[in-house]
This record gives sequence, structure tokens and C-alpha cells, in this order.
Amino acid sequence: MSDVLLKKIRSATGVPQHVLQMQAFWDGLRSVCSDWSLEAFGVETRPLFDMRRVISGKAALDMLRTGTNFVFPSDHGSGLAVLLLEDDCVLEYAALRLQEDAETLGESSKLFLRLICEDAAQSLRKRISLSFQGDRAASLAASTDDYRAVAGLLAPSSRYLLVSARFPLPSKSVRLSLLFFLDDILKLARRQSNAAADQRAKAYLQTPDSLRKSVKSSVIVMDAVLDRLSMSIGECSRLKEGQILPLNVERIGAVSLTADTISGYQTISRGAIGTFRQNRAVRLTTPVSAAFLANIGEL
Repeated sequence: MSDVLLKKIRSATGVPQHVLQMQAFWDGLRSVCSDWSLEAFGVETRPLFDMRRVISGKAALDMLRTGTNFVFPSDHGSGLAVLLLEDDCVLEYAALRLQEDAETLGESSKLFLRLICEDAAQSLRKRISLSFQGDRAASLAASTDDYRAVAGLLAPSSRYLLVSARFPLPSKSVRLSLLFFLDDILKLARRQSNAAADQRAKAYLQTPDSLRKSVKSSVIVMDAVLDRLSMSIGECSRLKEGQILPLNVERIGAVSLTADTISGYQTISRGAIGTFRQNRAVRLTTPVSAAFLANIGEL
């Protein structure tokens, strides 16, 4: 990976904290990569995730111009979008498989080396899908190393979770990178959070205040709403790509924080949109609704 591209990636926004706290996801991914290294290199090693970043679709497309990549645009099983094998990883695998010297193989064509590594790439993809989706894992998708063929899929406006893994082998360390669809990872984080809340609720069933503790530990969805527009169904049906919908100028920067409760969506506070540690953020400008807090206090 070039120094320029590496610098761009490292300047990307950080990973959401609740994604970093997905212990089951990270433990499962590390276990899968460890099993795969035994299959690919004959060595069961514990991979080191030395880079975890959220990057844009443009940065993802730039990555596809380097190394040996395998794109899985139809993979809805694990959220895996791209597997990128860096040159040292490709040469080490090819040398072991062909019983050749890695330096000699370095003169081989990119297409030849990619074909040698395709089974290993598909194996890792399938292992990841099975680990996180079990029997519901998607069927193997066709892969391509032509980034132009997937330019419309890796949209510049989309975001991806980049995980770079280093494998310490006896002779050298090799590296590969995984690109996950960030939306799929966020959905997985929500499912795991809800599952953890359900487990806590079950643990509280034998206590006198089980209902109160269960409700307080449950998860609700919060939305920061910048503005709301009203239009007829007919107007909605005539909306076209590229059409501009004006927002209320007086409200720009001011947002309403709403929560999905058992009573429907409720506005619980108001705030202002801004930036915090390179991430878009909302700063509360009013206290949380007294009615909302009163309802919680009654539990």
C-alpha cells in the first residue's frame, strides 16, 4: 500500500465506539482469520488487527488499484465487500502452494498470482460468512479485480469499515485488508446490543425490580432530525434524482433529538449539529424532556 494512500486512510474518521465494543464480532473475526492462516500457510497464528478505520467509497476504490483484490458485491451474509491481499501475502501463499521461491514468483504476472490465490480468498470469505450468519451464509459471489466494474457499487458517498490484519509467520509477517459495508456492521452491532439486553433481562427475572432494570437496559433508536418537509403523495411520486428540496434556513444547524418509544416517536431534546473528534456530532442545547424522564422514573 502506497504511503500516500496509507496517509489518506489514517486520516479517515474513527470507528464508532459501539462497533469497537462488539467483542463477539472481533473475537469471531480473529478466530476465523487464525483458522484460515493454518489452511493457507500451514501455521495457526493469531492475527493482529493493526488498523481499523471507517473510509469513504472513494478511498475504497483507491485501494482496489493496489495489491491483489477480490470484490464481493453480492455478499449479504457477512457484510464483506472486498478482500485485499498485499503483495507479501500473495507471494508467500503462492510460494507455499507451488513449492517455488517467493523472489522468483515476484516476476510473475498479476493475473497468474491472482488465480493462484483465488481459492484462498474465497475460503476466507466463506469462513467469515459462516461465522456470522451460520447456515444463512450467502452463496459464493463472483469476484473481480477490475475496480471499474464495481465503481457503481463502491459509491463515493458510501462508507466502509477497513480492518487491516497482520499475520506473523515464521519467515516474515504478511498482511491483508478486509472492507466491510459499514451499514451491515452497524446493523450487526444493533442486533448484538439487543441480544445482550435480552440476556440481561432474563438475568433480572428473579429479582423484585426485574422490569425496571430490564427496561432501563433495553435499547431504543434515537434520530437527530434537521428538518421535516411536507408534500403531497403526488409530489412525492414525481421526485427525481438530482432534485433539490430546500430546507428551512432558520433551522439549519438546529436539530431535534427523537426516540422511538412504546408511545411512538417523541422529541426528547434539541441540539446543534457540529463536529467532534472528526465525527459529525450533535450537542444538546436543551434538557431532556421532563415528561420523558418522568415516565422512566415511574418504572
